[in-house]
Amino acid sequence: MAYALQSDAAYRLDDAAHNCGRACFCNPIIPKSLTTSAVIAFDGAGNQISDIPENIVDNGSKTEWIESIYLQDEWKLISTLTVNYGLRFDKFTAFTSGHQVSPRVNAVCRH
Repeated sequence: MAYALQSDAAYRLDDAAHNCGRACFCNPIIPKSLTTSAVIAFDGAGNQISDIPENIVDNGSKTEWIESIYLQDEWKLISTLTVNYGLRFDKFTAFTSGHQVSPRVNAVCRH
């Protein structure tokens, strides 16, 4: 099961050149595991204690989070050349977590 919340906004700084944008994204994901494993039992010394498999049921779940924000500027240098640049921050949390900041640059030339 996954839900998401996303918001985008833009603001034109001036009519000729700059259009700034920002966004945020939040996505909790809830995976569910329905697992049954048949295992042979051993004692603490490593000796098999039965020939009949035992069932181990693991019906667990863990909520994962993906969160992102970005800021960018769309800059029209001349009428045929536009440059987009900005930063994006991503954070991921599940069994472990991590984050990163990514710079973004893009140029579009129209003829």
